[in-house]
Amino acid sequence: MATVYDDNLVTVFQDKENYNVKHPLHGEWTLWYDSPPQKSNNKNWKDNLKKIISFKTVEDFWGSFFHYICSTNHSIYNSIIPPFELIEGTNYHYFREGIEPSWEDPENENGGRWYVNIRKDPRVNEAWVTTVLACVGSLFEHSDNVCGCVITVRQQSRMYRLAIWIKNASDETSVLEIGNTWKKLTVSYFKSIIPRRILSSQVLENSMIDPKQEEYLIREKCILVTEKDEIIGSITKKEAHHLSTPNRLHRAFSVFLFNENDELLLQRRAKEKVTFPLLWTNTCCSHPLYIPEEIDGVEGVKAAAVRKLQHELGITGIKPSDLNFLTRILYEAHDSDGIWGEHEVDYILFGKISSDLKFEINMNEVCETIFVSKDALVMISFFLNLEFHWTPWFVKIAHSFLFEWWGDTSRAPDSEIRKLH
Repeated sequence: MATVYDDNLVTVFQDKENYNVKHPLHGEWTLWYDSPPQKSNNKNWKDNLKKIISFKTVEDFWGSFFHYICSTNHSIYNSIIPPFELIEGTNYHYFREGIEPSWEDPENENGGRWYVNIRKDPRVNEAWVTTVLACVGSLFEHSDNVCGCVITVRQQSRMYRLAIWIKNASDETSVLEIGNTWKKLTVSYFKSIIPRRILSSQVLENSMIDPKQEEYLIREKCILVTEKDEIIGSITKKEAHHLSTPNRLHRAFSVFLFNENDELLLQRRAKEKVTFPLLWTNTCCSHPLYIPEEIDGVEGVKAAAVRKLQHELGITGIKPSDLNFLTRILYEAHDSDGIWGEHEVDYILFGKISSDLKFEINMNEVCETIFVSKDALVMISFFLNLEFHWTPWFVKIAHSFLFEWWGDTSRAPDSEIRKLH
């Protein structure tokens, strides 16, 4: 129902500045803003937090969003810069009036948030508007449990972080409904969006982890090693990839299969993968397990590679002897969610495959495959920033020796461990 402030009804469609018909929202909201200068401690951060405008009607909201004067009564003009044009470190916050966008606010003490990191893309503007509308417009079934939403331009990482803050994180039904509804609303902009969940300052595992992938995390044991690749024990796959684990360096492998035309078989990781979902990478990447047949250096790694080629791609025609060990790399990389990552001594294996070999991908592991030539990949890496579309280990290998060694499946092995940064 419209709120009438004058007997003479004038809508915003009739007069953008002098309208007097307003449609109330479900409560009052406030737009906050903060920018980079001083964020070294909480005091400085709060000093830098600015309250821009409060609104409680549909018309006032769109006025603040689209740069025109909200009403003659308020005479407010706001130039709201789209998120894609903001400088690094900047935040926008839309919160219910009376709640500050900080965990110290009493309304947030028992709360949490859903968040998603998005690689730099102008469509982030649309995703942000959709998120704000969902909150301010009460599109969630449990909208009363939503405190606000935030967008952050993350410093140095070329990422945006969108988040929805929740008042009562212990209300599991409400929390999951909000997360799932938000994902459905934003997936049209970014197919790779997988919301992650944080309760207050405590990081929880993603409650939306695929059941099969969760089983692997718990059941499989990786080989814990030193930087010299000396075995010192075992570690669960979950521990090996969770950033909270202090010593998680483990053994891994990366397979590169070339066809008779010297084209490399690439895969795109499935959306269900816990680390680096939906990114392109080499033919197959995984870990030898802490079991007798896979713990013995190069031969154990080759046995594991054969197992995973069959598991991920349905390739059954490869034997351990068909794979040539070239070198080992030592690297570390964090996923954009701030929860998972890699720290590996990675064995590089090259091999040959026929381009007409029949294989069937496991959609829980891989969503696409393609053969690419060396020249094609060079062009791709020239026109597209590999960092945005490819796994970090593939980027490091491509920038180091991949193009030099391309297709050389008989190359003599290198005993040194290469540290790639």
